[in-house]
Amino acid sequence: MQGPLGKFLKEKRLLRGLDRPGILARLIHPAATLNRISRLGGRIRTFEEEGIGDRELLDQIVAALAIPAEELESVVADELRFRENHESERRKEWEAWADESVRPYLVIRLIPSVFCRREAPPEVVTLAEAETWVASVRRLDPLAGRCRTCLVFDRRLRVWFNARGEVEDRTLATPDDARVPFVQLAKKRLLFTARAPHVTHVR
Repeated sequence: MQGPLGKFLKEKRLLRGLDRPGILARLIHPAATLNRISRLGGRIRTFEEEGIGDRELLDQIVAALAIPAEELESVVADELRFRENHESERRKEWEAWADESVRPYLVIRLIPSVFCRREAPPEVVTLAEAETWVASVRRLDPLAGRCRTCLVFDRRLRVWFNARGEVEDRTLATPDDARVPFVQLAKKRLLFTARAPHVTHVR
């Protein structure tokens, strides 16, 4: 989401006649290779449009565009207020979403990076009933009986079982951590959040 700082930097870039972030990237690093310019241009665009970046990149942009410090200071203050308000709204929305009723389900880790899902029957309502159901699944399903499993009771509570069927941990999801089984590929995380074999790609 673009905030005051990203909008301000983009406007300053365009006022300088730099119609593409890559041109600004070349201004910052005149002798850089095309690959480096392309990557830096992408980072500048992300900073402008989403507010994702670091202080070093901001300092480079400010220096290249010759933005006065006193002009930047007020915009940075506006950006901080904007992000705080946005984070507060994001957490309120997550809390409302997490409070919605959902059916419990069991995630079974078949082998590393491969999971499947079992839906709880309609009669399972309480946590005790859900854990009893997991025990029966593990007892009757040879596949589940020898695998690590995770009971997703609702959008907050997860109960983790080891390969012996013992409860290892009980965890609560937060707005920043879904606390569900995932696969890490390079810097991308794949969360198991839907029916097998579907996975949802998130950053």
